[in-house]
Amino acid sequence: VLATLFILIINILIFGKITFPLSKRIFLSSILFTANLILFIFGMSLTTAIAAGFLGSLIPINIAILTHWRRKSEPVSAYQWLGLGLGITGTLFTIYTPSSPGTLLGNILILGAIVSYSLYQYLNQPLTRKYSPLLLTTNNFLFATIVSLPLFFFSNKSAPLTPSSFSLQSISLLLFLSLVVSVGMYLLYQWGIKHSSSLTAGITMYLSPLVAAAIAIPVLGEQLTPRLIIGGILILFGVYLANQRLAS
Repeated sequence: VLATLFILIINILIFGKITFPLSKRIFLSSILFTANLILFIFGMSLTTAIAAGFLGSLIPINIAILTHWRRKSEPVSAYQWLGLGLGITGTLFTIYTPSSPGTLLGNILILGAIVSYSLYQYLNQPLTRKYSPLLLTTNNFLFATIVSLPLFFFSNKSAPLTPSSFSLQSISLLLFLSLVVSVGMYLLYQWGIKHSSSLTAGITMYLSPLVAAAIAIPVLGEQLTPRLIIGGILILFGVYLANQRLAS
């Protein structure tokens, strides 16, 4: 709700009005956007970050397959395929554990979120050629808010908010999540897709486990292992190759 309010204010300040174009493609994009958010939130409550990171490595693969069907407008070069392979290998090095973390239901929900997000990225790339990133993000946020509100009231019955829930720390975190992680991230992502491709955007998902591990080391006290170093090198090199424009 906060993120939607912020982005509606941005629309009014920039355009002086709020526009909601009637398009089946935008409506479908908003459905996929919302499905990713809801499935991911429920999935994370039943699994672990390691499992989610592993499944997240499927996003570039999904987009590569979809992009391959659209080769005439966005061909997949040999460098991009090599980047995909190195990215997958690096992700496995970074997040592999002998045991399978999380629950089956949680992993299935995360997988559903990953599929939704892959389709969302693929569908949004052509939309950015016709509509502004701000307009697309606004429509996505508003639809997600409308769908999420009933789920919020339902979940609030089992874990109701209390006055202690609104501490300075929790309010600061909520504002950060709304302004930076939600509005800022998705606006930048829409802009990035507009000026690159859905496959290139998907490739960047390989950085997620690397960044998560980098944060977990100082915050959670995890160790910098040789496996993490090798995985990080492979991921970064894979991202570099996947962004090369040389034709196969």
